[in-house]
Amino acid sequence: MRNQFTEEQETWLQDLESGDFKQTTENLKDKYGYCCLGVAAERYAPHLVEYGTGRSSKGNDYGDQLCDDGLVDKLQLYGETGNFQEVQYIGDHKFGALTEMNDNGRTFQQIAEFIREYPWQVFTNFDEPETEAND
Repeated sequence: MRNQFTEEQETWLQDLESGDFKQTTENLKDKYGYCCLGVAAERYAPHLVEYGTGRSSKGNDYGDQLCDDGLVDKLQLYGETGNFQEVQYIGDHKFGALTEMNDNGRTFQQIAEFIREYPWQVFTNFDEPETEAND
């Protein structure tokens, strides 16, 4: 299914938008909350976010765990940190992945809005829309 959110993608986006999850940085999950990818892991690979098992994004490889557990494939992400196809400039910040947005002050709502507006940057099942040439 190209250029449409899968059931898993839509559910994850709705989870991010719900306000039901507190947000943290640098971990899938810790005592303060979840990273944006931790929210997906809570639903699709809960053993990764059992209290105390969330790995840091700074030096540890929770990304490898997300790949090993099939979460990257299930969500059809470009990479284990929610890599973008191209670096994105948002405001005065440069981001290359969803984890960078999460760890640099973007809310779950802002992350979900970005994904909905630019799904081809995050998901492999979307094509970049063709731009119309100006006459």
